[in-house]
Amino acid sequence: MDDLEGKRVIFSEIGLIVALSLVLISFQWKTPDRELKDFGTYNRQLEIEEIIPVTQQQDILPPPPVKQVSVIRVVTDNQEVDENVKIDAEATEETAIEEYVPPVDNFKVEEEVVEEEHIFMVVESAPGFPGGPLALKQFITEHLTYPVLAREANIQGTVYLSFIVDKTGGISDVSVLRGIGGGCDEEAVRVVQAMPRWEPGRQRGIPVHVRFTLPVKFTLY
Repeated sequence: MDDLEGKRVIFSEIGLIVALSLVLISFQWKTPDRELKDFGTYNRQLEIEEIIPVTQQQDILPPPPVKQVSVIRVVTDNQEVDENVKIDAEATEETAIEEYVPPVDNFKVEEEVVEEEHIFMVVESAPGFPGGPLALKQFITEHLTYPVLAREANIQGTVYLSFIVDKTGGISDVSVLRGIGGGCDEEAVRVVQAMPRWEPGRQRGIPVHVRFTLPVKFTLY
């Protein structure tokens, strides 16, 4: 048993040598060359694409216009011509002459251009109520009615009106610049529209249209 243990190393070395020898022999082993088999020849056919010829289109011209031939009729000398043609080139008092009416399309109807009167804001002589400012105040006091809605809501203030005094003294284009509501604006407009003609404003001594601003005050006592 002791002898086998002593030879164990020797057997291992012998086995290693044998294994290495087999590896070397396997690397040096040559395999015989294989013969290539003849797979035959490959016949390749060229595919030729069909070439389509390009046709050139010619421009088709329209036929030439037909020439119009004037036919001249020749009158022979033997043909009779009516010479009994009466031409009245003179006019007398009894000759009726038709009145010439020109076509409507040849004339353009001229539209009447109406020039708008210029409205001045500031003039040399301002328009005024007949009788002066005191008469204007008295007229407003007598004709102005305090609206019930404004009285119940205790609405007070000044309504500013704008209107035009034309060159004849008439009142037009009455508008409210600033109102207070409660029916006071409408009442102030009504009173101004009921005014008589004013003295018109003047520019260089000529009556003109003037825009005028008037305050109407509503006060509860």
